[in-house]
Amino acid sequence: MTAVPARSERLLNLLAMLVDSRRGVTLEEIAAEPSLGYTATGESLRRAFERDKKDLRAMGVEIVQTPDGDRPRYRVRPEDLYLSLDLDEEEREEHARIWEQVKNLRRRVASLN
Repeated sequence: MTAVPARSERLLNLLAMLVDSRRGVTLEEIAAEPSLGYTATGESLRRAFERDKKDLRAMGVEIVQTPDGDRPRYRVRPEDLYLSLDLDEEEREEHARIWEQVKNLRRRVASLN
């Protein structure tokens, strides 16, 4: 059994998943991601996810919700994240390089589980 991640780790992993997705992810896809540690189902899962979205938004992260049939998809556009950090071009490029390293590490960790 995988240990439940600390809140800060869960939020970082959720942010990485939302930024990494071009189409957005459904709540079901989010719940299935082991690095997020969501163990609840149904309404409890939705409430836990809503709390995490609220926390990310409080940090200035804009989460976009788009319809996909009868369920929404969630994502963070990378350009919104970079702009909210008020970085110049060189800093954005460095941030993008580091972000790629984070995504690669997440994939490696996920493959170990």
